[in-house]
Amino acid sequence: MQRTILYVLTAVVVGFLLLYSVTYTIRFNEAGVVTTFGAADSAATSRPGLGLKWPYPIQSVTTYDVRPRQTQVNLETQQTRDSRQIIVKGFALWRVKDPLVFFKRWSTAGPRAVDHYRAADDAVRSNLRSAMGAISRFNMSDFFNADPSVDGLGQLEAEVLRVLTAGQAEGQAVALADLGIEVVDVGVSEVVLPQDTTTKVMERMGQARDRIAKRIADQAAAEATAIRAKADEDAKKIEAFARELASEIRKQGDAEAVEFIKQMSDPSGGGSRLAVLLREIELLKGTLGRRGTQVVVPWTWPGFRLMMPDARRDVLRDLGVSAPGGPSGTSEAERASATGGER
Repeated sequence: MQRTILYVLTAVVVGFLLLYSVTYTIRFNEAGVVTTFGAADSAATSRPGLGLKWPYPIQSVTTYDVRPRQTQVNLETQQTRDSRQIIVKGFALWRVKDPLVFFKRWSTAGPRAVDHYRAADDAVRSNLRSAMGAISRFNMSDFFNADPSVDGLGQLEAEVLRVLTAGQAEGQAVALADLGIEVVDVGVSEVVLPQDTTTKVMERMGQARDRIAKRIADQAAAEATAIRAKADEDAKKIEAFARELASEIRKQGDAEAVEFIKQMSDPSGGGSRLAVLLREIELLKGTLGRRGTQVVVPWTWPGFRLMMPDARRDVLRDLGVSAPGGPSGTSEAERASATGGER
């Protein structure tokens, strides 16, 4: 009985080992290459899932992670088109596009996939360093500009990506596509300026700011001149309108004054007597307008006839107006003033 159990366990273990040696699994983010005695042909690639193969060493499977990988280049000094020095650090995102071509090209680097990645990373870094020479096609002002519409770094990244994907047509030692590699993206992660370049850049930016300030000042001066001219024009229009209105008012006043003077100068109409009465009232206001003033004068002095008891009746008679109390009526004021004499 014990031997039977031992035989069964042995058979199970051998079965698992045999199953493990003739099957392989490729994840969804991987691509595999099946080799026969170390050689791979066009039908050797495998898709994600479970597959069958001959046991090792007849056949073996090399799997590659096809997700993007990053390769960086260290800070290197580059020269712009306007002969300025700039220090940049870039990176590239790449992935295994054709696992069969990738395996054939890098299988000599070692038996493991990590050895293949390391060799491919060196190739991508070399091509990226060469492609960063595209900086020589740009001016320094393309990278450092106050205008937000000028994206020099974005244009540089697009140009480096184009050079990497173009391969030997752009001077690359070898096209990365021929190595089973696809460059997904390129970026500039760091930009450093030498001391002299920094000084020149700051001077140029200061000059640009000065030009902007001068342009704004000129615009402000032009607007101020326009506003001042408009204000002067409006002031002239208002003054002309005021002069015209004053002239019309003056003409109307002169016309009314002529009629008034005519009435005042007509002896038959009582106008002259009314004028004399008004002048006498003004004289009394000027003479007796202050408190505590005592004046002793005869009634016959000009203007003082209005202080006489019958002054009201005489004035109304001169003006041709009947007294409210009738011809024989005497007001309370007249009776009160009759008790006085000359003052």
